[in-house]
Amino acid sequence: MKASEWKDFLATWTREMAARKTRNPNERRELNAVHGLGFAGATEDQIRAAEARLGVSLPPSYLEFLRATNGLLQPFSYVAACGGDFWPAADLDWFAVRNGEWIDAAVMACDRVIVGGGSRDRKLLVPPASLTALPHAEVVDGLARVPEPS
Repeated sequence: MKASEWKDFLATWTREMAARKTRNPNERRELNAVHGLGFAGATEDQIRAAEARLGVSLPPSYLEFLRATNGLLQPFSYVAACGGDFWPAADLDWFAVRNGEWIDAAVMACDRVIVGGGSRDRKLLVPPASLTALPHAEVVDGLARVPEPS
C-alpha cells in the first residue's frame, strides 16, 4: 500500500475502533484530532537512519506505513505480548534485542521437548531445563494456549 492508502485505511480503522463496543477492561486511549491513534509520518532521514542502524532495507509496504504514520498506538492502554504499539522509526529494533527467548511455563513440566526447525535432522530432544540456559531466556506463564478438550 502507498502512504496515502495507509492513511485512508488507518483513518477508517481508528473511527471503527473508537465506535466499537467492547468489554475490554483497559482504558481506551484518547484519539489525536489530526492523527487518530497514529502520528505524523516519518521523514526520509528517520527511515534511512533506521535502515542503517538495522543493516537492512525495510519492505516497501512498511516504508509506506512509516511515511503515513511514524508509529501507531493500539486502541487500549494495555495490549498483551501478542500485540502492542507499532514503534516509530527511531525505536525499531530486532525482536531478539527487545525480547529474550520466551519459554512457556507449561514446557518446564515436560520430561523432554523437541527444539529446532525445518527437517528432522535439524531437531534436538532436550530436557526443558536446558532451555533456561539460553542467553536472555525467560519462562512466561500462559504464553501458549492449551486446546480445549473436544
